[in-house]
Amino acid sequence: MVAAVGARMSVDTIDFDAAYAQFKADVAKERHQRLAPPLVRIWDGNWALRGRVNNIISAEITEVNNDVGMANIELPLDYWISEWVVNLDKRTTSNIHLTVDKDNIRWSGRLDSFTVRKNEDGTGVLAMAFRHDYAELLHIICYPNPFLPPEVQFPKLWFCLSGETRILVRENGLPALRAIKDLAGRPCEVLVDGKAHRSETGSWRTGVQGVYDLVTESGKTLRLTADHRVLTPNGWVQAQNIGVGGELVTDHGLTERVVSFTYAGEEDVYDMAVEDAHRFVAEGITVHNCFGPAKWALKLTAHLNIMRLNGQWWDLGADPLDPAYWPTEGRSTWSMVVKPDAIGSDNSMPALVISRMKSLHDASKKIVADAQLTWTFRRFLPGDPEPWPGANLRYGCLVIDLEDRSGFTTGTSFFGDLFGGLVRAFANIGKDGLQEGIDIINDPSIPPEYYDPTFKGTLPAAPWVIYRDGPHTGIQTSEFTVKPATATNVIAGGHSPAGVNELIGAAVQTVGDLIAAAVFIPPVGGALDRLLAPLYTDVLFSFGRWGFADRKAKAGWSHYHEHFQEGADKAYSLGWLLAMRAGQWATRETTSHEVVVADGAPFHIGGKGFGHFYLGDRVGSTVRGMAPGRVFVDRVSQVSLAWNREQAPGWRITIGQRDLQDPVLKAWEQLREIISLIQDLGVI
Repeated sequence: MVAAVGARMSVDTIDFDAAYAQFKADVAKERHQRLAPPLVRIWDGNWALRGRVNNIISAEITEVNNDVGMANIELPLDYWISEWVVNLDKRTTSNIHLTVDKDNIRWSGRLDSFTVRKNEDGTGVLAMAFRHDYAELLHIICYPNPFLPPEVQFPKLWFCLSGETRILVRENGLPALRAIKDLAGRPCEVLVDGKAHRSETGSWRTGVQGVYDLVTESGKTLRLTADHRVLTPNGWVQAQNIGVGGELVTDHGLTERVVSFTYAGEEDVYDMAVEDAHRFVAEGITVHNCFGPAKWALKLTAHLNIMRLNGQWWDLGADPLDPAYWPTEGRSTWSMVVKPDAIGSDNSMPALVISRMKSLHDASKKIVADAQLTWTFRRFLPGDPEPWPGANLRYGCLVIDLEDRSGFTTGTSFFGDLFGGLVRAFANIGKDGLQEGIDIINDPSIPPEYYDPTFKGTLPAAPWVIYRDGPHTGIQTSEFTVKPATATNVIAGGHSPAGVNELIGAAVQTVGDLIAAAVFIPPVGGALDRLLAPLYTDVLFSFGRWGFADRKAKAGWSHYHEHFQEGADKAYSLGWLLAMRAGQWATRETTSHEVVVADGAPFHIGGKGFGHFYLGDRVGSTVRGMAPGRVFVDRVSQVSLAWNREQAPGWRITIGQRDLQDPVLKAWEQLREIISLIQDLGVI
């Protein structure tokens, strides 16, 4: 087709001079914003503002992923804020707080110490050290039962069931079946093996999840989540793994076959705390406590213990992390709160939070490391938007959250190259609880935010920030270490599981009594059992071994064979599984990649909208000597901001492991943590 002669076509014109002028203005604005000094403010112990700090000799603040960072600030001694700090008699509070705002990041902490120093020229300096608000987790103790005083503590366990599921309880001295949703907020007694176990809180709603109907040959029907563990003749098995035709144990110790297991849609799921009970009876079927997603489980643990500190556990609603169930006054007098979050939106890996008077830091540090989560803290100050609608918080309140910035289990990039791009994948934990792998997603979708030219940041679903190593790049220092895997088999244990020795003993006594009856002599089974007990005790199933075929194939025919993992008492128990997981972790292949980069070369560091990435985000970098273009992706583990009178504020970050620890010391630390955890569990 040919256009008609004389036809006119309008075309939008570009004023290149105006566009270039706007570009220069934007660059100048961004440069000014990056070089502008931070907003530094000093507050007293009641979070009353004492003043903005401008006359700073030098300052450096550090924020560490899931650990306590420090801030060090030096001021002239004759500065009016210094005089207020040093005058202990006139200060109304001993505590002093610091906030530093820069690029949509707020660092906050409490005074650790101050030092008055006299220089040779006669001038005085006030040096102050502040601890980041992460230190609050070191001073929140996770009670075995946060609803009882420390003098009386009964361990609690958590489990999740459909709201319609009926629980066997005792009322007025008699057994009764009650829907778990009807026990919300009601103290009750749960019957397990004929014994009553107290639940001080009753149940509460934890959110909406997919549930399944499990039906036995006698017609018993239990509605539960797919990963809920049910007692079978072979031990505790997830409901989804029993299969039609599989057997389970009922309330009377009998076995029944499963005739169907079908999806029933999404429903409200409930939790409950029960004293000193590891299983319970639901719809006539013996089931175990199940543990929830790591993020939700840790936030719930923090929330309940903060409630305990504020003496308001009695207003526990049907869902502790749903502000709709909170009283009308909210948390207006609390010094800290946990940001509410629904369990239904939590895709983090499963975790079991166990504590016997541990700090929240100690109870969570292994879990957040495995699940690659990041604790975040932000003080609510005048002029800030509400952390969530209707928050009703006092100024100075610390809002604690746990964020998944890594996309570890939902899809992110672990590796890639400069030519083919980053490979999108997600980590998975095998059904055995031991094998860990990475599933590659062939056709990743690009987040819609990346199509917005004004968007500034990185998302865990598709990290894009890559630092390329070379003589003249943003990478200032780097270190890459590889440690091959060692043993191809892990062994743990020491004693037979509960019931094995007892079963052998019962068989010996029965045989002895039958022989005695046959020859018309008094029963000798008991004596025979005592005689043979040293011979048969802990000879069956007292140890367990797990092999890693992929590791063996990769290592070659000449390799280390076995590793014995300490810390497990009884084989094929929860403690044994934890020890086997620790052994697999201790003998795995490891890579450590530490990179220190400079701000603005070429990426900017800061919060969303102001920087391309920040603490906990996943970024990539290349390593000299590796295959051309290969990219290693890891999380930002430490961020520092420093400035003085001669130097403008500048960010420095560390990607990957902050410090390479001595292998012996690190292994010993992991061993102590595993042993401590198993001691807290008891022999399970």
